[in-house]
Amino acid sequence: MQLEINEARIEQDFFGDIALPDCPPVIRPVAERILVLLVDLRLSPPSLNGMARFDQFLILNYWKLLDGMDPSDFEAWFMSKATYPEKIRRARQWLVEQRILVLPEEILDRAQREEARWRSQIR
Repeated sequence: MQLEINEARIEQDFFGDIALPDCPPVIRPVAERILVLLVDLRLSPPSLNGMARFDQFLILNYWKLLDGMDPSDFEAWFMSKATYPEKIRRARQWLVEQRILVLPEEILDRAQREEARWRSQIR
């Protein structure tokens, strides 16, 4: 299974940096930085076997490569500098919904089935 990036949907600003003007402002910087990881740094997940694993991959690499994660004092770093995991997940979700990140259909189908199952259990 392969992650595809719809580069035709990605704009660039005056300086040639990735820009997503249609992205909600609250997640725009995070969504743009996710694309920096995946496009500019050519980072790719080792395997796409589920949305949760992809989110874990993004969060870990976002923290390590963009937020400067300090494993020697993780608690202090996390409390003061880490981008919230939910913000990274929501930015990824927006990129998928906008078809900028194109995931294999079986991954999307599995995620939808899991969401439906989860929602049915809380009603």
